[in-house]
Amino acid sequence: MKEDFLHYIWKKQLFDKTDLFTINGEKIQIIGVGEHNTNAGPDFLNAKIKIDGLIWAGNVEIHINSSDWHKHKHQNDKAYNNVILHLVYNNDKTIKTEKGEVPQTLKLKNKIDLKLLTKYQQVFDNKANILCSSYLPSVNDEIWEGTLQKLTAERFNNKVLEIEDGLCKTNNDLEWVLFFLLAQSLGLKVNKQAMQMLAQSIPFKLLIKYQANSFQFSALLFGQAGFLEQEFNEGYPTSLKQEYQYLKQKHKLLPLEKFVWKFLRLRPASFPAIRIAQLQVIMSQSQFYSKIKHAIKYEKVKELLKVELDEYWDRHYVFDKLSVVKKKKLGVATLDVIIINAIVPLYFFIGRKDEKYKGYATDLLKEIKAEQNSIVKRYKIAGKKIKSAADSQALIQLYNFYCIPKKCLTCSIGKQLMKDD
Repeated sequence: MKEDFLHYIWKKQLFDKTDLFTINGEKIQIIGVGEHNTNAGPDFLNAKIKIDGLIWAGNVEIHINSSDWHKHKHQNDKAYNNVILHLVYNNDKTIKTEKGEVPQTLKLKNKIDLKLLTKYQQVFDNKANILCSSYLPSVNDEIWEGTLQKLTAERFNNKVLEIEDGLCKTNNDLEWVLFFLLAQSLGLKVNKQAMQMLAQSIPFKLLIKYQANSFQFSALLFGQAGFLEQEFNEGYPTSLKQEYQYLKQKHKLLPLEKFVWKFLRLRPASFPAIRIAQLQVIMSQSQFYSKIKHAIKYEKVKELLKVELDEYWDRHYVFDKLSVVKKKKLGVATLDVIIINAIVPLYFFIGRKDEKYKGYATDLLKEIKAEQNSIVKRYKIAGKKIKSAADSQALIQLYNFYCIPKKCLTCSIGKQLMKDD
């Protein structure tokens, strides 16, 4: 048994409340269970109970064993001084608050329906990554699809919080935020952090000043990436270096160290220099932010991201080293990654004030094929259909924030399985 089961039992009041007494023999009546606290501190806040005719208002702390109070060091934490009820399954030790007081204790052993406890143990008491995996086929489509829809919104609302953090650093300019989102998306997993660092190294005022000038913007990006610190034999990188030296001195810029970029196991088409060149061409489009904002349809958004690089890159993957002639275009899979990780979060953010943009964002996700990764594979093996990127993004949220931390009874699917006979 895990504590989340007792949280669920308390929140839903799924225990026998007849002849309810504290361990000291005082009659107890529950008036309000309180608010479930997912942050630090007691498990339920602002509860209301009546003990021997006296009404108490305060917090409830829940443990499997009363001795867990000491295991979690609550006796040294003033945040637990206002606990009016210690709810436990087993009462194996008398405990005290930081003030030295003994909180009222209610023992739930023998008060929980054995069928409910057995059901919990059957479904959730195992060592699988997805505890309910063997029961997932029994979850009906309506519950499954409704849960995924909520999780998609939850995932991108979390990304909206990241955008808000970026806005605080850029005087509330969404154009820089779009630049940042595009940069990290183009970095994929391998160079995501380096691309974030690159974007953060370029102040918003410089982005606005130089993005329309392809040559200067290229010099700024490659220079800040640390790719223009060496001597070159070719004319193009040499001229970029000269321009960057001017910009660097004028704006007191500090480039990244080149070692932050990773090349190992990368296909040449995904080398950092190619991705930076693609970022430059995308962002240098006239009124790019406005165009992206109003594109809304999958094909239109994709066309704005389908850029062609300068001829120099037809024969290069890095500066100063010739390669076989090949056009460097973004593939469909990469375009979809950019839309999922840059455009959809942007639309969700705009949707805070213009609700229809949340619909546009969801429609984009539904146009994109479901991602193929280890998380999605787990749910497919468990017998569930994954139709689009809207579903696969929801499953990433489900797996990382509910399945792995074992928060089964805060999950709609877990709650439904507990109700099913």
